[in-house]
This record gives sequence, structure tokens and C-alpha cells, in this order.
Amino acid sequence: MPKPGTAALESLSAVERASILGALLQAHPELLAEAELLAAGFLSQEDRHAVAEDVADELCALHLSQLADRAGPQWGGGYVDPNEAAYEMLDEVVQPYLEDLERRARTARSKPHARSGSAC
Repeated sequence: MPKPGTAALESLSAVERASILGALLQAHPELLAEAELLAAGFLSQEDRHAVAEDVADELCALHLSQLADRAGPQWGGGYVDPNEAAYEMLDEVVQPYLEDLERRARTARSKPHARSGSAC
């Protein structure tokens, strides 16, 4: 249930919310450290089992007919090997997850390692 007085915020798109967050952080730089901690926490919360299930679901949703549409002789001439077409289909499913993983890894690398008390 939305909080009273937040109807406008609730109706914003993700892009509009991001714009509002940027404007708030610019107007109130004292909130930047807290926002950074929240963002880092959010990025580290991904459930690897849920991601694995999502990838598996998307891979299982691929159909042999999609491969047949991509492979073989092409209208403009040429030929696409079925192995190459299958690789492209797999890459299209997996690539967004790999990009998200890289984004999260970059964020984790840029954070100071404050988990352990040692200076390793």
C-alpha cells in the first residue's frame, strides 16, 4: 500500500525515478554516502539460484523452429551453419546476464574491502 502523499512518486517510471534520485542527490550531497551504501547492498543481494533459474527458463524457452528460421540458406544469398545459429541464440540469452554480472563485479571491485578487519 502506498504511503499517503506519494501518489506522484508511485506513478513514475523507472527512468523518471532515476532522474528524481539524481536531482535529490545533487541537491542534498550529504545523502550520497547513504545512497552509495544502499546501492552497493542492493547489487550484492542477487540470489544466484534465482538467476540460474531465470537463465535455465530462458534457455528452455528456445525452440528448434527458431534455429530452423536462422540456419541454412539465406534469402539474400549465403548460408548460416546451424551450429553458428545455435551459438548466436544461446549468446542472446546469456549475454544480458553476463553483462549484469560484470557490472556487479565492477561495483564490488570499486568498493573498499571493509568486510574483514585486516589490511590484506
